[in-house]
Amino acid sequence: MDFSSISLSCSSELEHLVMEVGFLPFFKNKIAGFSVEEMTPREYWFDAENEGPWEWKMTIVRNWNCAYGSYFNGKSGYLSLEWFRHLVNYRRSKFSFSNAPLDADGINRQKYIYDLVVNNESMLSRDIKRACPFIDFPKKRLSPQEKLLGVRVEKDRGESFDKVISALQMSTMLAIADFEYECDKHGNPYGWGLARYAAPEVLYGEQLLSSPCSPEESFEKMLEHLRRLLPDAEEKELVKLLL
Repeated sequence: MDFSSISLSCSSELEHLVMEVGFLPFFKNKIAGFSVEEMTPREYWFDAENEGPWEWKMTIVRNWNCAYGSYFNGKSGYLSLEWFRHLVNYRRSKFSFSNAPLDADGINRQKYIYDLVVNNESMLSRDIKRACPFIDFPKKRLSPQEKLLGVRVEKDRGESFDKVISALQMSTMLAIADFEYECDKHGNPYGWGLARYAAPEVLYGEQLLSSPCSPEESFEKMLEHLRRLLPDAEEKELVKLLL
């Protein structure tokens, strides 16, 4: 496929493309042209007159046809559910909470946050942070901008919240269920939208995520698909997308 000829202008075009190609990173990477960033004209970025990639992801996630999250080297991107099930099958076979680091208080932050989200079915990022004993929010009143950024003070030098939540997505233990705006006192939404997290099983169902393949077979199927999709890409870069 000639990705250089693609110019995205709306969420439906992006969703159709993801369904067609199966894998699509959000940001520019070492595979030239293979990203939402490179396929979207500049006028759709941060423009009050036009919705763009940051807004499109909210619509796409809510349509339940594609998974969106930190799936490519810790960076965001899309997968069709057809291929997401293979990614889950492979990555979970390599993941164990027992390998996650403990912080200075002996807390396995990945396990703590995963259990917290699963026990509540889904949670906003803001509410996860507030429920974690290893994150202190300042007692001062926060501005809307500070709230959006989730201003906090870490008690120790353990993994940051962003690193932990990214690791849980990379392992496919958590997925983004939605993006929700915070509202000011007049009820007007502001900001980029807060991510709501849930286990993929909750979002897409146990049956959808089950695979008749072994983890190794899932990996080979994904790699062969990427080879056909990106024949000019280096093999090591294709492998990096899947690890």
